[in-house]
Amino acid sequence: SALAALILRDMRLAVRQGGGAPVGVLFFLIVVTLMPFAIGPDLALLQRIGPAILWLGALLAGLLALDRLIAAGASRRPRR
Repeated sequence: SALAALILRDMRLAVRQGGGAPVGVLFFLIVVTLMPFAIGPDLALLQRIGPAILWLGALLAGLLALDRLIAAGASRRPRR
């Protein structure tokens, strides 16, 4: 399908650019580790917002590589 082709193309571009995956994973781990220190030791609150913290960390880590993917895709696009 077209969506699978786009995802595959973006994955190839990300691998060619290099260096983005470890930075994203490290950023995710830092966000997920430090967020409970910022919120406090209330276990009930941490249980309620735990999934949101994971999603927030994943989305922010994904934004780190987004500019590289856009720049790499734009440089490979044929000119009209």
